[in-house]
Amino acid sequence: MREHTRRYVLSLFGAMLLATSPVMAQNRPDHFPISGPDYGVALTPDVYFVNFLFMYWSNPHNAANMPAYRAPIPREFASCLLRHPEGCRYADYQQYFNGRTFCRSGNLGDTCRWTSECQLEPSLERLAPPEFNYPNQINDPLGIIHATRLARSLGIDEDFVLTPDQYQCLIGTPGRRSTDQDTIVACVAELTNSNGVADIPLSSYGLALDNALQGSGSLVRSVCAPQAPCLRMNEVLEGPLELIAAQCGFADKLGRLASKTQLLQFAIRGNVCQSSSITNSGGACLAQTIRLR
Repeated sequence: MREHTRRYVLSLFGAMLLATSPVMAQNRPDHFPISGPDYGVALTPDVYFVNFLFMYWSNPHNAANMPAYRAPIPREFASCLLRHPEGCRYADYQQYFNGRTFCRSGNLGDTCRWTSECQLEPSLERLAPPEFNYPNQINDPLGIIHATRLARSLGIDEDFVLTPDQYQCLIGTPGRRSTDQDTIVACVAELTNSNGVADIPLSSYGLALDNALQGSGSLVRSVCAPQAPCLRMNEVLEGPLELIAAQCGFADKLGRLASKTQLLQFAIRGNVCQSSSITNSGGACLAQTIRLR
């Protein structure tokens, strides 16, 4: 990788402590903010776009399995996660995942917005998953057509998307993967647990089972909760990913992902959103919203 590109990538993946001024909510004087429902941080715009860009760049079919819609975390389950950030048993709260928790324009005049740390300018925020309109939309995947359209809108060209062989080199072979490759595979699985992919789909909530083999007896937690693979993924992005790219022969494509898209800006702002969400939820990694009336 050329030196200037290498510095760019390192600044992207290793120096996300830069502070940016988040977009401030512009509330009309006649609107009074109160706390709205919590969402999974993975559905906040900047974090979603970071994950999407990495997923489409590495394997478009993985990106196609990311959620097309977002859904608020049921209040009863969110309350449990605030007490137990490591997760709560799905079987105990399954009945609340019924599409009856929502906050969107037109619901009795209410409107929900992200807190200032998680907001993005409207021209880009409109590209992020909207809130569901009907319960059967919850956990629906993007699909390859929508994913390809979104990738183009975010600046990805097919010529720097990994080939199938390069992707296989990125994730390694089962039973022979490094710890970093195991983390990549596990994180991808948690971000794509949509309808038709997972037995218990939770992608629209930004949640995942901590042990899919246990089914409904498993704990469910945010994908960026303590010890979650997608939280460990941050460490992979800070250096090991560059080493894997060099070993697999796609360092130039990694550099172009960084320089040709807004990944750097999304990553910096997404880090602010994720860090504040972890702090504000006591480690549960839930994104707060503000309800305006």
